[in-house]
Amino acid sequence: MDDIKSKYNFSEFGKKLIMRPSLEEGLPMISEYARYLVGAEHCNIFIHDNSKNLLWAIYSDTSKGGIAIKDNEGIEGEAFHTAQPIIINDAYNLYGLFSKVLHKSDVLIRNVITVPILDSKDKAVGICQMINSTKGSFDEEDLKLIKFFSNFVKSYIELAKAVREREEKESKKLI
Repeated sequence: MDDIKSKYNFSEFGKKLIMRPSLEEGLPMISEYARYLVGAEHCNIFIHDNSKNLLWAIYSDTSKGGIAIKDNEGIEGEAFHTAQPIIINDAYNLYGLFSKVLHKSDVLIRNVITVPILDSKDKAVGICQMINSTKGSFDEEDLKLIKFFSNFVKSYIELAKAVREREEKESKKLI
């Protein structure tokens, strides 16, 4: 049990994450940590593409490949446009609200919590979504945690972008 506690200790998690400045390494770590703390089976993270009015899944453990949905589609689009979280604990009766991402996954969706990722001006720039609570349903405590992780995702993406830009500048200097 102590190994599990130390694995999910927030300060230790932060130290491990900072050593992985690429999105490919960091987002799965963030997702695993958030899923563990909230008690969710799956996680999707979408970022908005303003030029195409799409939400791109930059991380998904329910689907593979470059997944994009219209930014006004499903509960993802609703959470994005209203900049308000959505908790659905009776997904079976509300199946029509889900985007093609959730329809096409091999996951039987029992419940879902979808939270906007907000910038410093409280404008939605993406969404974080947890699927299937391991304790039966999502609640207000889960919502608080996912809001926290949505901010964490935003900050991590900004850090990864800054590191990538710095590395590109340094590689151009070497040429």
